[in-house]
Amino acid sequence: MSGDEELDRRRALAVHEIVDAARVGLAQRARLLAEIGDILARVFVVRQLSVLLGVGAVACAYLVAREVFPERRLMWFTVPVLVSFQPMFTFVNAVVNTDALLIFVFCALIYTTVRVLKTRLTLGLALSTGALLGAGLLTKPFILAMIVPLAYVIGRDLWRGRGRRVGVPVAGSGE
Repeated sequence: MSGDEELDRRRALAVHEIVDAARVGLAQRARLLAEIGDILARVFVVRQLSVLLGVGAVACAYLVAREVFPERRLMWFTVPVLVSFQPMFTFVNAVVNTDALLIFVFCALIYTTVRVLKTRLTLGLALSTGALLGAGLLTKPFILAMIVPLAYVIGRDLWRGRGRRVGVPVAGSGE
């Protein structure tokens, strides 16, 4: 086999792999790579998950900017850009560690906190806040730093509504 034929064969194989990856789907591809048992394949899968968590954190920054600055559309894009171009954020989301999940959980908790401040505490917000706190506790105990701000925001919301919410049972509220 000549050099040109070998190069064409490798290109065709690479295109086939790309098409196959798109067809199989990212989740199934990640599972297949993890089943291989190769440590490099597993690191690749975890790094991709870390990058996706970073994208989620930037998306949360966008949502927070939309809530905080509803009339200033330029800020909707400025805040996520500032978050994504932070050098330490980029570094943390490019390597394999649990900090990427912690950053995403913090950003999502900040978003739910802002939503509670802007609207009211709903069942969905209460459940998502609890799930995010649980995920954060499974990641690192540092998430407990959010307990005091969350308690203040939820207490403030309960004080505004005197503990009466439709669909959010509160202990001792008489519902």
